[in-house]
Parts: sequence; C-alpha cells; structure tokens
Amino acid sequence: MQIKKKIDGRQLIIDWSVWSSKLIIEYDNETIHETWEITFWVTVAGLFTLLIGIFFGIYIGMLYF
Repeated sequence: MQIKKKIDGRQLIIDWSVWSSKLIIEYDNETIHETWEITFWVTVAGLFTLLIGIFFGIYIGMLYF
C-alpha cells in the first residue's frame, strides 16, 4: 500500500507492504524511516502459536488415543 502526498511542494511517500511487513517513509526523495521489525515480531508470534498448537495436539492425542 502506498500513500503519496504533497507537503510544501515536497512529496511524502509512505510505502507499506503487507507481505514483507516493510515500512518505508520517504520525504523529498530521501528515506526517513525504514523498518523490518514487524517481520521479526510476526515470526515470533507465529512460532509461539505453532508451539502451543503442537503441545495441545500432543496433549489431546495422549488423552483420547
């Protein structure tokens, strides 16, 4: 998703990608902010959820089988 806006004759571009979780903020063709932190936390949350799912699967499997 890209948002372009003109402020005082200069261009502000906010570019955010859902799939790569990358956020880039450009003002007057100069990159102000660039981050990949979101990717790290999404990965941690995904692995944590997967771990909980595996433990619950083993627990339920041991109870009923």
